Amino acid sequence: MDDSESPNPMHTLRALIVNDCRVEQAILVGTLRALGVESLVANNAEEAQEIIYEGAVVDLIIMDKDMPVMDDVIHATRRLRAMGVTAKILGIITFYTREAVLDFLYAGADDVVLKPVRIKKLISIIEEINNGI
Repeated sequence: MDDSESPNPMHTLRALIVNDCRVEQAILVGTLRALGVESLVANNAEEAQEIIYEGAVVDLIIMDKDMPVMDDVIHATRRLRAMGVTAKILGIITFYTREAVLDFLYAGADDVVLKPVRIKKLISIIEEINNGI
């Protein structure tokens, strides 16, 4: 989609990637850039909260649950929602368990997917954001 087809050509979407793995960060940043989305990166949930608290405005937050302090990611998701963050939150997990999915959803995530995040899924989320869904 070029800018002339975009519902709001003046607004570049921005994502916050919360992931402690530099390789996964680079892959997500590159994929999102190819889709026309700017990215900010946080190495952990605490950094993500600081970025938002300092005033960063994002349209999408991609939260990796599989970081050293897993419960912190769930609590951070809750805190982000409590801070008034309305951005879509995509939780990513390495292994599917019903508990992992429900933890993220109950905390305020909009969706949860297995790693690696598929480009089709990112395109779908970007389209939802652009269409105000």
